[in-house]
Amino acid sequence: MSSEPVTHQSYSPRQTVAGAGASSGVGNVLNDWGVPHASPVALVVDSDVFALGIADPVRKGIESGGFTVIVIPCDKGEPKLPWVERVVNDVRTAKPAACVGVGGGSTMDIAKLAAALVTNPGKVTGFLGLNKVRKESVPTVMIPTTAGTGSETTQVAMLSTAGKKVVVASAPLVPRAAVLDPALTVKLPKGVTAASGMDALAHALEAYLSLRANPLTMGASLYGAQLVASSITGAVRHPDDVDQRMGMLGGAYWAGIGLNANVILGHSMAYTIANRTGLAHGVTCAMALPYCLAYNEAASHERIGRVAWSLHEDIGDHPDDPVDPSGIYGWLDRLTAELKIPQSLAEVGVTDKDIPAMVDECMELYPRPNNPVPFERGKLREAYEYLLHGDVLGCVKKFRKN
Repeated sequence: MSSEPVTHQSYSPRQTVAGAGASSGVGNVLNDWGVPHASPVALVVDSDVFALGIADPVRKGIESGGFTVIVIPCDKGEPKLPWVERVVNDVRTAKPAACVGVGGGSTMDIAKLAAALVTNPGKVTGFLGLNKVRKESVPTVMIPTTAGTGSETTQVAMLSTAGKKVVVASAPLVPRAAVLDPALTVKLPKGVTAASGMDALAHALEAYLSLRANPLTMGASLYGAQLVASSITGAVRHPDDVDQRMGMLGGAYWAGIGLNANVILGHSMAYTIANRTGLAHGVTCAMALPYCLAYNEAASHERIGRVAWSLHEDIGDHPDDPVDPSGIYGWLDRLTAELKIPQSLAEVGVTDKDIPAMVDECMELYPRPNNPVPFERGKLREAYEYLLHGDVLGCVKKFRKN
């Protein structure tokens, strides 16, 4: 008797345009998809990006394609429900033929959501969760100005309500097109470049280990990790280097496609750190990443080793064990130290007294059934305690033994 066939699915944009200056051709992209000129195009843009003129090439590119543009700015920071509702209402009122999002992950998330809710009536809160958006969105083009979230590739929009991160995840949110223009990222501060790059690296490595990883996601995750690893320090040291910036955008893009397998423990830990410190998401992801790998070594030894070798042969070059993952921990330590990422919870004001509640949040608010090693309170507490003191090698030793 034959077993049921195993199937996999993966979402990604139907068109991707990449290269310096690519954002000026957005009007051509819209015309290629037959977007009508009778209605305006909603340009949903990060307010700082708009004020700095970074979105000007995009706006001019849309207008040169024969379209009218309505600019809808987004607030800074976490996409909290009140301002998400305001953006959704503004986009709906514009009745756009298409929606273009320009900014970081939060702006692109809300642009995708607003575009979808043009054709799907109802309150924002009615679409929280999986597969609640049923009708196709108006055409969307997403243009990242940071290289980290991969939102330009995904069906996901994250927002915050009642102090908790919530998600809308539905196929109609997948962008029609993504435009990767490194020229839009050269003005990023070094800290933002580092944090967003570490977010992309965490996406790639966590998705690669996910129990939902499959042939459609694993190659994307691995290539995304390689691109970020080879370009992140160069982009931080030489902000105007468009080749390094393109490497970062490409890395975030492919890591975003890998996110079809979902992230694992590292992101859950990262949320609990951010909830107490207000640190940037990429920073908390970077802090949690090596402890996430260590926690999962018992079930992922070979896969972590494969990643280590692929990032650089010196990281994974162990003649007695070609998939020994040991080198990746020292490499991450050196990388985060250069990027000035905090190395311990104590360094950012978290204490031992905070850990029980952080464990509870991991278990209750941010569970990951796709994590290779199931969440257990005792093990999670141990992982947090090692992170409290910045003792990643102790964490590795502990979970390898068990």
